[in-house]
Formats: sequence, C-alpha cells, structure tokens
Amino acid sequence: YYNLGNIYFKMGDLGRAVLNYRRAQQLNPNDRQLLQNLQFARAQRQDSFKEPEQTRILQTVFFLHYDFAPTTRQRLFLWFYLLSFLLATVMIWYQPAWLKVCFGIVAGLTVILTLSLYITLHELQSRRPGVVLAREVVARKGDGESYAPSFNAPLHAGTEFILLEQRDGWSEVVLPDGQRAWLPNQAFALLWAEEQ
Repeated sequence: YYNLGNIYFKMGDLGRAVLNYRRAQQLNPNDRQLLQNLQFARAQRQDSFKEPEQTRILQTVFFLHYDFAPTTRQRLFLWFYLLSFLLATVMIWYQPAWLKVCFGIVAGLTVILTLSLYITLHELQSRRPGVVLAREVVARKGDGESYAPSFNAPLHAGTEFILLEQRDGWSEVVLPDGQRAWLPNQAFALLWAEEQ
C-alpha cells in the first residue's frame, strides 16, 4: 500500500494516495518514511479541519494510548504482565514496602495497557475510516441531492472521515472537526472493504 500511495501521489491523485498511505499505516504504524509521506500528502489537501480542543486535551492526558503504536503497547503490556507475575512471586517470600510499591505501579501500568489495547481493538472493529477520492464532492445535510449543502465549499480529494451510516447510495460521515455530512458513495472509499 505504501508503494501504491507513492505512485498515486506522483500521479497527482491525492485521494488515493492518502487512502493507500492510511492502509499502509494500519499494517505498519511505526514506519517513519510512511508517516512523513502521509503527513506531506495531508498537507497538500485543500480542506483543513481544526481538531476540537477536547480531543487535543484527551490525546495529551492519554499519551500512552495515542502516542504509542498498538504493537508497541502490546510489547509493553507483555513485559509489564510478566514483570507483575515475577514481582508477585517474589512477594510470596519477601515483602518489603518498596517491592509492594513497585508491584502496584507495574500492575497499574498493566491494567492501563490492557484498557488501551481493548479500546484500540474496539475502534478497529467498529470505526470505518474513509477518504474522499473525488476531486470535489458537495457534502449534503441529508441522503440525497435535494438536501442543502452542508458547507459553503465542496470537500476535496484526500479529506478523511469516519463512516457512521449508509443509506440508498449515500453515507453519513463525521469529519475530523466533528461535523457531520452526507456524501454519495461513489465519491469516497473506505480504508477496508466491508467483507474484510
């Protein structure tokens, strides 16, 4: 997917470039070159959305969940899980106060990582991200051409969203800034097809 993203970017197809970079990111979230290319492609988009302040605060407070890739969190979970069992085993025979504090910290981090991985798994199963592929598409307030436009300007290729609902050739999406709109199904692609 990374190479497809590069090819589409060089062809000037920003929508398919972002789509394939995002697909590659799902498979290899720690690749620096991929992340740089995705960031560069996103910077070329015509549409920009300001992230809500609440989202930025949550990402700062829960940095462990947002700043570390799922594979890194899985490894950390495994190490802390094993360390907590080791400490619990040692505490059967030897119980100084500092060892109890260490066990509490390690067990707490294990629980936090467990919750973080559960949330990630739930998001992967329930969220359906997508990318606008059409050069321009008018987002509507309802599921049809008869509804008024949601915005003053159309959305452009490369705009990312989360799919909420599909109905009669139209899909309700939520944009990065939290606004909702309806798009015709032929104007976008989901990161992964429904059957996958």
